[in-house]
Amino acid sequence: MPDCDPVIMGLPMGLGMPEFNRPGYMRLSEAYRCKQKHLDLYNICDALEKYLSFPSTFDGSLPSEQSGEYRRVQIGETYLFEDVGSPDGTVGTVTSATVNEPEKLAYIAITTNKGTSQILTQKMTDDALTDYKQLGDAFFGDPGRRKKKQLNTTFELFEWLMDCYAKTPRAPMLELAKNFPNIEELKQMSDEDLRANYCEAMAGAMDQKTKKKSA
Repeated sequence: MPDCDPVIMGLPMGLGMPEFNRPGYMRLSEAYRCKQKHLDLYNICDALEKYLSFPSTFDGSLPSEQSGEYRRVQIGETYLFEDVGSPDGTVGTVTSATVNEPEKLAYIAITTNKGTSQILTQKMTDDALTDYKQLGDAFFGDPGRRKKKQLNTTFELFEWLMDCYAKTPRAPMLELAKNFPNIEELKQMSDEDLRANYCEAMAGAMDQKTKKKSA
């Protein structure tokens, strides 16, 4: 097949591993816990998907940065977001980022100097979106945290939210969930279960919002 593109295929199976790659219906939080038990295997599968991908440049520069029209944020860096919060803006450190390609929006999670967490949105140019499609999360300076280029399922959105709130203390998490009808039940949960339940609700709400826009 000298004139065809190279192809790589893999079929992950877990012999005697009921939590790995099995069909069925379950809550997002339950599916997340099952995945964490065999995370190394999932990382191997993700690596196989990208095995035949090559970088567009070797010096780290991106076409979308040449015009100066788009301000690309980097995970781990601190910025002044001028249109957020007070008239002087909000200073925050970027903890995670992903892209909704149909809306051409970047979702950026930040932690402020007051210890609170926020998720901001940023319009993307066509050049920036093209770079993101090619590079995935390397576009935001963190190729290791998430292998997926975009959020294709509600579960992937849930995983991203779990990353966003991974370092949020218990008290701010309870404050975010204070209007939940099961708030008393949430107060009795462990930190991990509290985060999972909050992110589960957020993922469902964001998914429904996206479906209404596309309807």
